Amino acid sequence: APAALRADWQSHMPRWAEAMDVPRDLLNAIVTEAAAHMQRVLADSTGRWLLDAHDQAASELPLAGLSQNKIINVVMDRTFVEDGRRWVVDYKTAKPPAEITQQDFIAQQCSRYRPQLDRYRRLAETAYGQPVRAALYFTAIPHLEELPPDG
Repeated sequence: APAALRADWQSHMPRWAEAMDVPRDLLNAIVTEAAAHMQRVLADSTGRWLLDAHDQAASELPLAGLSQNKIINVVMDRTFVEDGRRWVVDYKTAKPPAEITQQDFIAQQCSRYRPQLDRYRRLAETAYGQPVRAALYFTAIPHLEELPPDG
């Protein structure tokens, strides 16, 4: 339920802020901005779908594996299985600057984060042995943008 999720999230903010060494004078502004992002996500049908109960759903899921012959550790913001495919979603809080269109902003962000999402996709495909759909979810807009595999 959105109200329960909001209350749970707000109860964790002070501990998170302390653990992240957030200066006390910035805490209120950060909490206010984070609450606005949460409101947008909960008002968005796609945002709610991402947070819904799904098969094998997990948030902040640590995963380790090999990438370019090196052991890497990642933390996936959200993952779940729907219709036989695993989703890996990375949340982004950035918002488009006034001087560019939302479409151009999304394209820039996809280009910037594609290597990260491709790593997540490869690790998840190896770990779970199933096809993976990777996407960015922009909490400020809100918008989900799937990044299909290269090639």
